[in-house]
Amino acid sequence: AYGPSSEDELPFDEIGGYFGRPAFLSYACLALAFVFGWVALLAPRSPLRAWRPDPRSLKLSIGTSAASGIAGAFSTVFGKIVSEAIFTRLLSKGDTSVVSNGVTWAALLGILCAAPVQLWMLNWSLGSGKAAFTVPLYTVMIISNNVCLGGLLLDEFSCLAQSHWQMAIFITALMLVVAGVASLSAQQEGAKLKVGDAAPNGV
Repeated sequence: AYGPSSEDELPFDEIGGYFGRPAFLSYACLALAFVFGWVALLAPRSPLRAWRPDPRSLKLSIGTSAASGIAGAFSTVFGKIVSEAIFTRLLSKGDTSVVSNGVTWAALLGILCAAPVQLWMLNWSLGSGKAAFTVPLYTVMIISNNVCLGGLLLDEFSCLAQSHWQMAIFITALMLVVAGVASLSAQQEGAKLKVGDAAPNGV
């Protein structure tokens, strides 16, 4: 399972209904709109290329890392569903109903759409800045979005509701991650400004 839950087996027969949850739909619409926006912005012959950030800018690093992390989170969750269908249900239990289940094919299609976008955005992110900044940034983005997707789609936040201290620890840890990313971003921007200020002196 993903996120804070300790459950290993998905209630596969119920997954189709999970996609209609308001919380998941709200998150998915905003997340996918963000990813599609960056895809449209960075497409080779995009009419929006006039608004494309500088290839070495902090804005591009953060935007593409976030888009890659979101796409990667969808790839991971869809992969979990496909893995559950094939290995746990079909091969281990002989449950052939998963072959005709639309959720299996929808998840497979989701992987085929999300994985290439994840890698493409990650390539843009790595090309926009130092790996020491973009790799941790991408890692934070994909882990955070994995946790959100697992909680909103697969109800993996339910175990936190059983204990207030677990919820407090989880929220605190998430805030520390966000603060760490903000600190890294500020340091990266400061380093670029110093380089820009020093360049004329070296000419």
